[in-house]
Amino acid sequence: MNGNHFLVYALSFRDDLLSRVIRFLYVLTPLSAMGAVDDEGHHSKTDALILTAGKWTKEMHDEIWVFDNQQWKKDKELYRSVQGASWHDVILDPTIKSSLAHDVESFFGNQSLYKTLRVPWKRGVIPHGVPGNGKTVSIKAIINSLVSRKPPVSTMYIKSLVGCSHPKVAMQEIFAKARIIAPPPLDL
Repeated sequence: MNGNHFLVYALSFRDDLLSRVIRFLYVLTPLSAMGAVDDEGHHSKTDALILTAGKWTKEMHDEIWVFDNQQWKKDKELYRSVQGASWHDVILDPTIKSSLAHDVESFFGNQSLYKTLRVPWKRGVIPHGVPGNGKTVSIKAIINSLVSRKPPVSTMYIKSLVGCSHPKVAMQEIFAKARIIAPPPLDL
């Protein structure tokens, strides 16, 4: 970063109790001058690198947030799979399809109206029904229409609530994330 040299140690281990991989990163930089370290032991160049990396990590880079096994991850494959999906691919009653598409598009096109009316700008989509009724292709059309907007709308895809914790804990994690990146539609 800007001509600075850093040494990164990565430590990973599998936590079988939580069924996930835990990862620690240790970032070191040479002490070129004692004045570079503050009273708490922070090195200004290392802190700048970590802040820059953290900012980049929070941004979406052709990815969609996916919640599965009670943890969040960014998924490039899901993002690629929705590219090109459109409402033309959805086989539904034309009135229902038109209503759903209009509802999603008009909501995300009217943030200023919600703000003027002092109404919370929140929306979630929870499709349900028997297999083969158009849920998946409708979700793909919704996601593609939202990530194609300028600016793009971050989307959260809830794959599963299964994990070691109670589903209530998973729902709390999901809505906590939704508040952070609001207003994403929740596609369950």
